Amino acid sequence: KYGISKYGGNRLLHGFFDLITILFFNRYIQRPLHLFGFFGLFCIITFLVIEIYVIGLKIFIGHSFYTHMALMLFGAMLFILGLWFFSIGIIAEMITRKDHNQESRIKHII
Repeated sequence: KYGISKYGGNRLLHGFFDLITILFFNRYIQRPLHLFGFFGLFCIITFLVIEIYVIGLKIFIGHSFYTHMALMLFGAMLFILGLWFFSIGIIAEMITRKDHNQESRIKHII
């Protein structure tokens, strides 16, 4: 009767991505270490849980470390990934503070 609606699933998906982008910029643009630090902390805590589990299997059940080598390597990878996230967060934090300091200097000169 009134025609075809142009509001489809594709437009809804684009709106969702726009919402995520706005939330990201509003929350983390001035403090990127909060975002990357969260992911880094998550990876390192997961690493600790995995390694404690494997060591517990070795101590209490007597399994060899070779039986769970893939799990141990996955835990080590998570630890390295966690350190990487922290490093990226610290570098991004330094960049945002450097940019912020330059903006304030320019305002004071003018």
